[in-house]
Amino acid sequence: MSIDVVKDIIDWQRDRPGRLEVSFHGGEPLTAGVDFFQEAIPLLEKGLSHRDVKFSIQSNLWLLTEELCHTFRDHHVSIGTSLDGPENITDAQRGIGYFRRTMKGIEMARRNGLDVGCICTFTPRSLPLLDEVFRFFMEQGLSYTIHACMPSLQYSSAESWSLSADEHYQLLTRALDLYLKNLDSIVIGTFDSMCRSVSTRQGSICTFTDCLGHHLAVGPGGGIFPCQRFVGLAEYSMGNVRTHIYDAIHSSPVWRSFQGRQERMKDECGDCPYIEICHGGCPYNALASNGGTFERSSKDPHCSAYRRMFQHISERALEEVFSSENMEEVITRPDHRNDLLRRGKLISIMRDGPHPYYAARHARLILASVALASGDPPHIATEKLRRIGVLPQGRGSEEAVIESDRLKDLGKHTVNTNRQCRKCELRFLCGGACRAWSQRSTDVLEDLDQPPGDCTTLHHRARSLFLSALERLNVTEHEWGSAGLPVPKPSRPPSSES
Repeated sequence: MSIDVVKDIIDWQRDRPGRLEVSFHGGEPLTAGVDFFQEAIPLLEKGLSHRDVKFSIQSNLWLLTEELCHTFRDHHVSIGTSLDGPENITDAQRGIGYFRRTMKGIEMARRNGLDVGCICTFTPRSLPLLDEVFRFFMEQGLSYTIHACMPSLQYSSAESWSLSADEHYQLLTRALDLYLKNLDSIVIGTFDSMCRSVSTRQGSICTFTDCLGHHLAVGPGGGIFPCQRFVGLAEYSMGNVRTHIYDAIHSSPVWRSFQGRQERMKDECGDCPYIEICHGGCPYNALASNGGTFERSSKDPHCSAYRRMFQHISERALEEVFSSENMEEVITRPDHRNDLLRRGKLISIMRDGPHPYYAARHARLILASVALASGDPPHIATEKLRRIGVLPQGRGSEEAVIESDRLKDLGKHTVNTNRQCRKCELRFLCGGACRAWSQRSTDVLEDLDQPPGDCTTLHHRARSLFLSALERLNVTEHEWGSAGLPVPKPSRPPSSES
């Protein structure tokens, strides 16, 4: 795509309201090179500043460079890639060498403070290896979404790699069981979206929405398509951004065909209790399985898998809602935000609030900061934390916590230069010396080696964070201390002694 097309996109979208998400997708977007992204992203940000533009990219990451990482980090670009599990599985499906080159890109992104999410495609060959795939992503600390391989409008060979609807349902139910047992250690976006859809009665990913007009794709030449899966298929073009007139797509035959399909779904799926969640599934899948037409059927061929899965989630959720643990919480601690969704594995990803993984990761960051305050080098602190189960096994977990940007420079923190703070186990949580210094008179230059003001309140708050993190990860103070890790004492008045 040229910069001229990017400018045409800006003019085409300029008068549209609301938030805009721009994803660089299709083929291999990194072939455009760093110069393209360094020019295109600021252009889109400035030209569509009223739209609150967010960026993402889907790439195999083979061409990722340090300079691209800096650009993506500066502009908060979300990074996605495709990975189907460990090397033997990924290379069997994507070609020899794919895994190592993509993992190299993931590691580079992580070194630069960029998180990477993955799309994991399951085929009849990888379905029996689900446990191995799940374990790989958990050990690597990689979040992912589940994609069942299905027929393609472009590639007839995809048929032999495709899962049946029954196999798709088996995949989802088995994977959900694994997920609910490990919510503190991994994120599978597919289930987060499906479970939230059941609680809100509204689809939240493209497969389960009235997607027309909400996921438009622009090809390299400016052609407009219903979504990125149709790019390159001229018969599904709805116009071109060079016209600069957004509403022109509404009169195209493709738009009218897709609009008619949405209307027919109300009849075809009228008796389904999940129509408002599913909307008949993906129109691309329907076309690919019916010779490129909606005449035989407008429904996604895996409709039965989706219906069974939403039913499965609903039944499991009801069991948790009426459990004694959840009902006690509802009665004793009313919460209008989450109403009946209070306690339970499935409930925790259906209700409002942080995902269990992010809550656990935050707790790990807190405990890691206390562990590093002991003066242990990162690899020793990591081993001690693993010994008591704070860190799961796997290199990804270590990189995500001990070697994260938020912790790796703690040794340079100014609290290490203060006599009172340098021996405090909570100094990386508290930052007492820095706060005390910032409150002093600007006309008095005092040495940071002087003791700060009364830090009792800060110390108490930091210790409360520490204790909450232990509780969140089911670790006792005794287990923590027995691993050779520092146990912060209760708050006490500050001392000026070294």
